[in-house]
Amino acid sequence: MDDATGTHPGTLVNGATQTPQGRFGGGLLLDGSNDYVSVPDSAAWALGSGDFTLEAFIHLTQIRPGSPGSLPNVLMGHDGGVGNQPKWVWSYAGTTFYLHINKPGQYSLLLPLGSVALQTGRYYHVALVRDDAQYTMYVDGSVAGTSQSTLALPDAAAPLTLGQAEGLGYLQGRMDEVAVHHQALSAALVRRHAEAGPFGDGLGDACDACPTSG
Repeated sequence: MDDATGTHPGTLVNGATQTPQGRFGGGLLLDGSNDYVSVPDSAAWALGSGDFTLEAFIHLTQIRPGSPGSLPNVLMGHDGGVGNQPKWVWSYAGTTFYLHINKPGQYSLLLPLGSVALQTGRYYHVALVRDDAQYTMYVDGSVAGTSQSTLALPDAAAPLTLGQAEGLGYLQGRMDEVAVHHQALSAALVRRHAEAGPFGDGLGDACDACPTSG
């Protein structure tokens, strides 16, 4: 997995595969049953109180119903396990994107980020930007909502996962150009990525570096 801070090889788990039908070249194909991508634990996933951007192209073939707390459709997570464990999880439920933050004994928050009624069968560029205490959720380069939180994202002694967290929310569809940036991308750069992909800016992407087998 390539991101803004270096190279992090991911493992395709339980039958996740590469597909030539990514948004730009190769991408990830997830069946929504039990497969996902696991990227080894790293200081790069310890986002803490700093600025960051999470982004990906997603192409859903099914949008799983469920309450926000059940994490029905997980994009990305760094979690220590089920229940009261250190974690952060970026997910989609109903028509709203959420960030779940949990630090045992201190705080637990399910933060709504913005609402867009996604449709199946097409690619969307989604990006979550934190700049100081403000979160901005983008879909296809446009602002879908903003939220405020000063809580630090806990560091879990666990892999970063794409397409599930806590054994929940297995994503069904395709992902491409997944990235973690340790900076708050500008609105103009998010729009550029949405329109043409994250190429030529030196920030890196993820999916095209994933292995071809688990």
